[in-house]
Amino acid sequence: TDALIGIAQALLAERPKRSAIIAWFTGEEQMMNGSHYFINNSPVPVEKISACLNMDMLGRNNTDSLFLVCSDLLSSELDASINKVNKKSGINFGFDYRYSSISHPDQVYFRSDHYPFVRFGIPSVWFFSGFTPDYHTPRDAPESINYEKFYRITRLVYLTAFDIGNMKDLLKLDVN
Repeated sequence: TDALIGIAQALLAERPKRSAIIAWFTGEEQMMNGSHYFINNSPVPVEKISACLNMDMLGRNNTDSLFLVCSDLLSSELDASINKVNKKSGINFGFDYRYSSISHPDQVYFRSDHYPFVRFGIPSVWFFSGFTPDYHTPRDAPESINYEKFYRITRLVYLTAFDIGNMKDLLKLDVN
């Protein structure tokens, strides 16, 4: 929520050429009820949505790595934008794509709010720090968050949204 609010404020301060929809979904743990509802009742035609940048479980695990789920599966331009921004801004995460595989045994590709967008052919990514031993337990507490990593991820998502929002055209569906 903090990352989403920060990105929204930054996009209001310096706006890309194209509009950005900031959406906070509920019900992810109940079959992604919120994101399914949003995409099925979209306030704009779904064919005008260039990308879904989903953030969930930020700021944990290895400081210098980040999982990208799905960024490389529908649009090479989405993945290229993320990688360009990562390098150009000096954020320099090492990206791990292991959960992007639709055949991964944990089925991570299907488990967060980007997935309803994928079903509509919208290039999507889940920025994800990975699972932790205290996942879904009371031990998963704010003091466990690496706030520097959290900030870097937030900045990466904002800069990616800004980059995509300034592209001449919507992202191309050129993969799979």
